[in-house]
Order: sequence, then structure tokens, then C-alpha cells
Amino acid sequence: MSHLSEAMKEGRFTVTAEVTPPCGPDPQRIRAVGSVLEGKVHALVVEENIDGVHMSSLVAGVHLKSIGVDPVVTMLTRDTNRIGLQSWLLGACSLEIGDVLVLSGHHQVLTAESHARGVYDVDSIQAIGIFRSMRDEGVLACGQKMEMPVSIAIGGAANPFAGPIELRALRVEKKVKAGADFIITQPVFDLSRFREWLDLLGERGVPERACLIAGIMWLKSADEARNLSETYRGMSIPEGVIRRLSDAADGEREGLLIAAEMVEEVRSLSGVRGIHLWAREREESLPELLDSARLSIS
Repeated sequence: MSHLSEAMKEGRFTVTAEVTPPCGPDPQRIRAVGSVLEGKVHALVVEENIDGVHMSSLVAGVHLKSIGVDPVVTMLTRDTNRIGLQSWLLGACSLEIGDVLVLSGHHQVLTAESHARGVYDVDSIQAIGIFRSMRDEGVLACGQKMEMPVSIAIGGAANPFAGPIELRALRVEKKVKAGADFIITQPVFDLSRFREWLDLLGERGVPERACLIAGIMWLKSADEARNLSETYRGMSIPEGVIRRLSDAADGEREGLLIAAEMVEEVRSLSGVRGIHLWAREREESLPELLDSARLSIS
């Protein structure tokens, strides 16, 4: 059992962080990130081609596991059909990787490969259901019995800030019903909206059935905040946050303070059972955020 699965099973507060694999075959950087975060987080979530071509999440996860760090490997329905998804999961389990995160993925027009064709044979909810059947029933999507079931914890994503909030809560409920054990949210900056979303999930009994992990992002500048807000649907960064970054003498330091404040606010909310950290392109600095936010897995 992975450290993350063990923590969830025991009801402990979970701490995870995001890491982007290199755009190349050299594993040294991802190993370096793993080394500085070893023992400080329950797992590192490895992104899968978020903005274009990178080393695959599965391979990067193997590199992390080789140095003693538990990975959560990411699977995108954008890029793979149901045959590939199931084959990929069998490979991950054969490598003793026990945590997977199932996502639809950003539309390809938001990546460097804007002319690529999306697959979308199944959506993320359907893929979660397929993986659950492989784990709990030992059967493939076609109904074929497997030689042995897989052993995994299945994760999904949630965006509390895009579109009708009732629809966003419903999608999370569907993912949990399909088999998701944990849900990682988009970065939280709008606390009022996040609380409203949590209340809707509470009415549906979702927090009792899955581990809700709130995303927290360390922004380095007002320009980064504006770019993210303008590029990605549902990346809700209030103008007050952007103004704080813009007015600060040191935007990155101010971003650290904002992130630490958000951790303190979010972890006190009923239903939140974990924190997930981003520091885009500077993951080696995440121990500083962990210290500032007083986050520990011990």
C-alpha cells in the first residue's frame, strides 16, 4: 500500500504535490524534485503532457519510485482509447505503482500540439468506472475476466470554479459513484465559491465516501496569475490576489504568503481531507511552502 493510500485509509490529513516531467529523456530533474520532497509529502502527482509533449507520467513515476518516492501517475482520456487505458493500468500495477489520477486533460488547442487530434473514446468518469471494475471485479471493459485484479487507488479531478456550481458538484458525485477514492481540486483562490461547492458536496454525502484534496498554487507574479486566469477556463484568481502580487516588492514572496494563508483557511473547512501543492516550474522550492504553511506528514 502506498503512503497516500495508507493515509487515506487511516483518515489522516494528506499532503501531495505536483511535478511536471521534463520535455526530454533526462530524468535528473524529476529525481531532484523527488529527493527534496521525499518524506515531506505522501505522494508526488506526475503530470501527463499538460501543455504539450513531456516524458510520460508512467515512466517519470518509475524514476520517482526508484528513489523511494511514491508517485501518482496521471492518465488522460484525451490521448488514449479504452484499450490503451486498460493496458496502461496493467503496466502501472506490474511496476507496483498503486495510485492513479484519471483526467480528461486540457483540450489540445491549449497545448503546443494544437493540431493533434483528441481521442476521447471515454470520458474521465467512464474511465474511472473501467478502472474500478478492473480492481473490484477483475474484469475488463469488454467483460473479459482478468487473470488477477489490479490493486490501485483511483483519483479524479474537480473544478469548483467553472460553469454552474451545481453541475460541478454533480460531476464530482458521479466520479465518486464510479469509483474515485480521492478527488484533487483546481487551485483555490476564491474561498467563498469553494465553501459553496463544499456545502453542495456535503449535502450529497461525498466527503464521507472520498478523500477531498484541495489544490493550492504558489504564484510567482501578477503576470503569471493573469495568464493562468485568461488561458484556463475555471482558473478563478480574484483581482484582489492579482493586485497583491502586482503591488508587492517581491511578487514570488507575496505569492508564498498568499499560498500559506490559503492553506490555513482551506484545511480548517469541514470535508477537506488533504492539500495538493503546485509551484509551476520551481517544484524544488515547495519545501519552503510546506514550512510556511506548517504542513507535515509526520
